[in-house]
Amino acid sequence: MSRPNLARSTVGRLLFTFKQYSLTYLELLNRMFRAGPGGKRAALTMLAVLILASGEEGLPFAQDLDDLIDTAGQMMGFNTNMKRNKRDWAYSMLGKTFGDLALYGVSAQLPLDFSGRLGLGNLIPGTGALRPSNSDSMKSRESTEVLGPIFSLVGQASDAVGAMDEGNAGKAALNLAPTAVRNAAAGIEIMTKGHNTDTRGRKVMDLPKSAGVTKMLGFNPTGNAEKSRATGPLMQDAALLRKRQGQITGKLTQAVVDNDQKALDAALAERDKWNERYPDTPIVIRPSAVKSRAKQAQTDKDLRVLKSVPKTMRAQAVNSMAGADEP
Repeated sequence: MSRPNLARSTVGRLLFTFKQYSLTYLELLNRMFRAGPGGKRAALTMLAVLILASGEEGLPFAQDLDDLIDTAGQMMGFNTNMKRNKRDWAYSMLGKTFGDLALYGVSAQLPLDFSGRLGLGNLIPGTGALRPSNSDSMKSRESTEVLGPIFSLVGQASDAVGAMDEGNAGKAALNLAPTAVRNAAAGIEIMTKGHNTDTRGRKVMDLPKSAGVTKMLGFNPTGNAEKSRATGPLMQDAALLRKRQGQITGKLTQAVVDNDQKALDAALAERDKWNERYPDTPIVIRPSAVKSRAKQAQTDKDLRVLKSVPKTMRAQAVNSMAGADEP
């Protein structure tokens, strides 16, 4: 068998279900490099074909390295975003067309995107799990990488519940369907409506009807892939900015509560340092927000709970809290 020993156990089979292609590719590449001059030429040819098919993003461990750099940089207080930086550099040096070709391979210029299917950039699961800028969707993706198909089924169930909460029973049922069924339904939707939707039935973008055929075949339309590539780095920047803003607001609030001028000055200096380094994404904190949070922090829990419930429930909340206070 070509599987490693770990992948032969019951748990290992589940975790390595979608890793067989990448593991076999790397093993073959390693053996060719060690097989002398002829083998090295063959290995370089393999890498050239891989770059042609999936670009720089598809090179072995490329996305894993991006995750590690982003995680380390963000933990040290920097706004690191390798996907954004690489796109900016490629577009400035090569232009959009050749920049996309260099980053994502030939499928960036074709109606269907297959770079994600053939690329080996994401080989190590969970490399971005500790990245401060992770949104809820990114955390879910990292969990899926680590736990494999098991968690993927949980994610499908979660998507189904979300769609049902919004009253979209049809989308909820599709979210639980096998991949082939979901692809067929998504393709028909594109051909009939002229656009695709997300797991909750919300419109994503307009697409030509020919993209429906691409989706039915199990491939991602290039237009949709490009939309994800463009918005992904932007969402990461926004998530990191919200996190940093929340952290500094929390430090300012605690400094006000503790009447600690030194801590207050340190938090303001941290904000100013960020704004000086990244003027295009400044941290803006309203004094009224800090004052309000400090006031809440010094308020009894009962009063905070009372203010948080809808007005129509406040009488009920008062009675409940009164009952809890009785000996």
